[in-house]
This record gives sequence, structure tokens and C-alpha cells, in this order.
Amino acid sequence: MLRLQKYDFTVVYKKGSLMFMADTLSPAYLPHDRQLITDEGQVLMIDMRSPTAIDIETIQMVEHLSISQQRLAELKQATSKDTCMSKLMQLIRQGLPPSKEDVPHSVREYFTFRDELAMQNGVVFKGERVVVPAGIRGNIMERIHSSHIGVQGCIRRAKELVYWPNMGQEIIDLVSKCETCNTLQQDQSMEPLISHHIPTRPWEKLGCDLFEFDQKDFLITVDYNSDFFEVDRLHSKKAPEINKKLKSHLARHGIPNQIISDNSPPFNSEAFRKFSDNYEFEHVTSSPRYPHSNGKVESAVKIAKKLMTKSLHAQTDPYLALLDWRNVPTEGIGFSPVQRLFSRRTKTKLPTASTLLQPKTVNGVSDKIACKKTKQAYYFNRGTNELPALKEGDVVRVKPTKFDKQWKKAVIEQQVDVRSYELRTEDGSNLRRNRRHLRKSHEAPPLFVDTDMAERNQLEPDLCVERTSAETPMRNCTDKPVDQTSSKTTERVQIPAQTTRQSSETTKKRTSRGRVIKQPSRFRGYLTNYEL
Repeated sequence: MLRLQKYDFTVVYKKGSLMFMADTLSPAYLPHDRQLITDEGQVLMIDMRSPTAIDIETIQMVEHLSISQQRLAELKQATSKDTCMSKLMQLIRQGLPPSKEDVPHSVREYFTFRDELAMQNGVVFKGERVVVPAGIRGNIMERIHSSHIGVQGCIRRAKELVYWPNMGQEIIDLVSKCETCNTLQQDQSMEPLISHHIPTRPWEKLGCDLFEFDQKDFLITVDYNSDFFEVDRLHSKKAPEINKKLKSHLARHGIPNQIISDNSPPFNSEAFRKFSDNYEFEHVTSSPRYPHSNGKVESAVKIAKKLMTKSLHAQTDPYLALLDWRNVPTEGIGFSPVQRLFSRRTKTKLPTASTLLQPKTVNGVSDKIACKKTKQAYYFNRGTNELPALKEGDVVRVKPTKFDKQWKKAVIEQQVDVRSYELRTEDGSNLRRNRRHLRKSHEAPPLFVDTDMAERNQLEPDLCVERTSAETPMRNCTDKPVDQTSSKTTERVQIPAQTTRQSSETTKKRTSRGRVIKQPSRFRGYLTNYEL
């Protein structure tokens, strides 16, 4: 193909009667004196009697390379020093054997496309692409990825210019370990939907959340079975205020089996934990920064805000709007939230027949909810991909917050539940994140992973404190239940006296809004849990 590139062809149609059979003329060829001419591995059969035998042109592929003389010299030198390339050039001069088993193992990968191989001026070509020796492949890959384009873009660019065996996989390994590309990258795709189990009765499973409207704080409590929600005005977002509002609902409707919330204050406080223990219900927290796992309460917040916004704009009573909404039949189910919770309708300002206000058992709700969830999952899962599970010790990149744009490096400590992991970042802080917030990386682990805790404790073991920790396993509320047995463990922690205060100063903890958490002045001079 290279030899024919210097010609311009004109295609002419010929009738079938003018097309001669090659098989008839092949045994009756005319005897000609031919001479074998070899020019650096290119073998040509030339008829010396032909008047055009002197018009021989050699294609110099090196002249068509966009490369400096210095780089070309480095390429030739690396090719000559590479034993595999030297053996390949020797086989190109002599001609590769017809059988793959007769080819040396080091160059057997080139046998498939042996007809495309050529050698000229100490450089091996595969078609129009340069075959790069092993000595300079790393430099070539760095140039391909110099602009930090995506891995597929690097592979497509490399396939147009250069070649070496297993080139695509080596480029993938290089890009996967790039610090810049791992720090600045896009979000991962959504994972398939895992729906909550359908409660068997009303007020069995609740969801709680806080929201702000018109510069006022509110608590919303929603029932997972009936979609009935309560909205309470809060004058404080502390745990005692939250517990007081919830106790009034539990005294009215009964104690649920489970309450789901996020990990924000006050739901992660000790006072709320005591409240759940006293009322004997299971408190489940979702993965931080992943509100999808408690989507029921997020949907209730959206509905409540919409009703309150329209009532404020129309100067109407928001409680009447909430009453009307509770009596509207839910699409796909046929019963209103108040019917599913109380088994009756409630009286509104609209004229209602007395028979409709009588209590009546609601049946078949669970089947309709299951059908609705199946349909929702079908449409949601069309553009999703299941991410592979992570294991302890895997190096990951953590999705940044809205105040930061860089993915932080961390190491998986343990798996709390399906799609929920506890991890440790480079600065030593412990986090819990959903699988969608974690991108597996092939980078080297952070420095703290290679450092043994026991060796650090032996530096100056003059300070030892004893602490008791109550560890309650938490899980992502969209996942399967786990054993909620709490275990108390007592451990002795060795803390170097000189390095303790230095580590607390260098490791600054921040709030969810990015502000630095400062230690109160009254605790200065004491060793607190913050420093531990």
C-alpha cells in the first residue's frame, strides 16, 4: 500500500468479453530476466527490459514524520538498544516465518499484522504509525496525556500516531494514577434504585427532617405508609425541642418501629439517642450528603414548602391548605393520606356527604404502593449503572462539597452497609459516605496508611488516657437492615505528649458550611475529645 501511494489511478470500465482469465495465462508467462533489488528491507522485482525500469522511487517515511531531528535521533537510539526491536528489524529484513510458532516469543505479538510492518532508517513502522520501543514509551504516554484529556481521548489520539503492544491498557493505567485527573473530575453516574420496604401498617416507619421557610425553622415528620406528614414550627433546632415535638406526635399516633433521619444535628446528638432508647424505636441515619436515601421526607418537604409559599402569596390560611392536601386521593393508589392513616376522611370546607366521613377500612394499599414503586424503579434505572463494591483498604477519592472542587484522597475503613462506607481522609478525619460519593482510585495510599499506630505510640508513651465508646452500627436507610446491637468497648489510647497539641492545630475541623470549628477558651489547657 505504501508503494502504491505515489501513483494516481484512473478507473476504466471494461466489458466482460475483454476481461481475460488469469488462470489461463498464468502457466504461459513469458520468460524475462529479473533482478532482485533490495533497498533497506524493501524487496522489489524489476523487469530490466522495461523502458521504465530506471524510474524507481523510494518512499522515505521518516521525511513524512512531524518530529524534530533530536527526537528522531532519540527514537533511533532507543530502537537500536531495544533487544526486542532489534530482533523485529532482523525478521523484517529476512521476512517473518509463515507460522506463528516459528516466530520468537518476544516479537510474537507483531505476527498478526506482519504485512503492515516496515523498517526504514532505523525506525520501525506499522503502516504509517511509528512502533515505539520500550525505553521511551513512558515519555510518549506523558506527552499524550500532557493536556489531561480523558482516557478514551488519549487512546484515540495514540492510535492515530504510535503503536506498541498493550498500548491501550498502559495508557489506562497511567491516566488512572494521574493526580490531577483524580483530583478534578466529574460526578459518577446514578446507581439503580433501592426502594424502602413497604410498611405493613400506618405509622410503622417515619421520616424526619428540618427545613427553613421564610427565615423560620420547621420540623417535618412523614409516614412512609400513608404519606401523611406533620409540620411543626421550631424556636430552636436543639435536641430537646425536636424531642418535644416528636413526643406529641407519638402520644397521638403511637410509637413507630423505625424513624429515619440524616446525620445532622440534632439527630446525631446524645439526647436524641436517649430519646430513641426510652421510647424503644430504631433510629436509622442515612449517608451524609445523600438525601436520596430518605427521599420520602425530601418529597414531603417539597410539598410543604410549595403549600406554604402559595398560601403566603395568596394571603390564605396554610393550615387549611394542608387540610385540603391531606384529603386529596393519591395518584395510582386511590386513597388520600388521611384515609390511609385514620381509615376515614376528615371534614373540610367543601360540602361532603356524611357517609363519606364514616370510618371505612382501606384495603389493597400495599399492593398499589408496590406497583407504584416498581414502575418508579423501572424508569429510574434506565440510565443508571451499578458501581462495584469497595473493600477495606481500597484507596478512593471523595466527592467534594459545594465549597470545594477537589476530590479528596481517602482509604476505606469498613463497610457499614450496602452502599455505605466509613473512610479515613488524608488529614486523619473519619467520614461516612455513600458509594456514589466514592470513586475508586489506583493511586498510592496516603502516608498515614503506611505508618503503624503502635510505632507512633512508642515515641513517647508518657501520656495514656482511657475512654469508653458506645458504637452503634448505622446503615443507609435504603439498604437491608443490619443488627443494631450496640457494643461498649474500653480501649487504652497512647498519645504522645508533644505531638498531641501539634496535630490538633494542623488538623482543622470544619462545619458543613466550611467554617473552622474553634475550641472554646475555657477548654484550653485541657486534653479534650476534640484533640483525641
